[in-house]
Amino acid sequence: PIEALFLDITLKGLSSYKQFRVFRDFLIRDVSGVKSVRQTRVRKNAISIAVEFAGDRNSFVERVLNHDNLPFLVKLEPGEEEEILFRIDQFQ
Repeated sequence: PIEALFLDITLKGLSSYKQFRVFRDFLIRDVSGVKSVRQTRVRKNAISIAVEFAGDRNSFVERVLNHDNLPFLVKLEPGEEEEILFRIDQFQ
């Protein structure tokens, strides 16, 4: 079995906490390899989460960005060190 890693992910540009829940539910329900999602930090315009994922960082990013059920437009931006930074695009 593939070893699970914890990935640090920051979501920026969320319009509401409800939008965060939609994204969290999408990760748990639709992205294969995701074992758990835990909220780690909340700031005014960003929420950080730790995602337990069976696979590597690149497969996770690819599965999220190319998923048919992605609930809204998400762009990958350069994050700090190993962090994955997703910016939510409100204008679809």
